[in-house]
Amino acid sequence: MHKLLFFFSLLILLTGCGEPKEFDPINIELTGSMKASVNGAEWNSKLNCTFIFDKTSSQMIISGFEITPQNARRTITLTINALEKSTYVQPIATAAFTDGTAEDTWMSTECNVLVSSVDLKQKLASGTFTFTAKSARDNSTRTITQGEFKNIPLLEQ
Repeated sequence: MHKLLFFFSLLILLTGCGEPKEFDPINIELTGSMKASVNGAEWNSKLNCTFIFDKTSSQMIISGFEITPQNARRTITLTINALEKSTYVQPIATAAFTDGTAEDTWMSTECNVLVSSVDLKQKLASGTFTFTAKSARDNSTRTITQGEFKNIPLLEQ
């Protein structure tokens, strides 16, 4: 009985071996970039970008951040209630800019997002955006112009 068990175990082990599967580079490479001008100053998020599609709410959330020389995390987040190539304005598209902490967040009062490409096969999205945002804390504003997201990898949830 032990010999038969050993034989079947060896047979399964040998037939289970084969050529290793190729890695799918889209799942392991860091791709994408996001950039904009915030009140005239350059903001750039290379490789720190995500594009999440929430199947439950049918929302696209595109987000990127940069780390400043003072180690502050400056984030731009775009939320769109759709998943198609199109131009979206508020309230279908909303945006936020965070400058370091949650207290330093500006929410969009005007927002324009053009999704120029959504490639579900390659799981990438590209487009442009602009928005004006206001702080609830002190009513200051931030104007985000020349915004662009390019080849942002898609994560589905």
